[in-house]
Amino acid sequence: MRLLNDAEVQGYGVIAGRGLELVLTLGTGAGTALFRDGKLMPHMELAQHPIRGKKTYDDYVGARALKRKGKRKRNRRVHRTIKILLRLFSYDVLYIGGGNSQAIKLPPCGAFIVDNTAGITGGVRLWEVADITAQEVATSLDYGPNAASTSKRKRTV
Repeated sequence: MRLLNDAEVQGYGVIAGRGLELVLTLGTGAGTALFRDGKLMPHMELAQHPIRGKKTYDDYVGARALKRKGKRKRNRRVHRTIKILLRLFSYDVLYIGGGNSQAIKLPPCGAFIVDNTAGITGGVRLWEVADITAQEVATSLDYGPNAASTSKRKRTV
């Protein structure tokens, strides 16, 4: 069984597998996924993270913002969000998908609007990708069954 958010699945359908690629999905809320050289960087979701004042990414650029503010103001918010994400991650490519991504006018340089069918191809590709397994993560963090044997390692800071 594999469990991913919509941005992660859509990302597998659109990424090139080179450099740092960010996926932003705009639907009911805002989903995010980050890939480095084709590998998913897990557990990176910004939807509930504050972006402006007390507003989260979901509040600021999600469906409610589109409904309340209209396309024009929401487009400005999306462009501001993209600038923040670029500063935060210094990504090479940004893919914007989701049900409300088509409302975006003129995505900035380095950003591409992707079709929702990428979610289907991403779901198929998910099973083909050799991802980091839970065992590899547990071992690298000194958790899990090998923790006793690795816990005596010296750590340098």
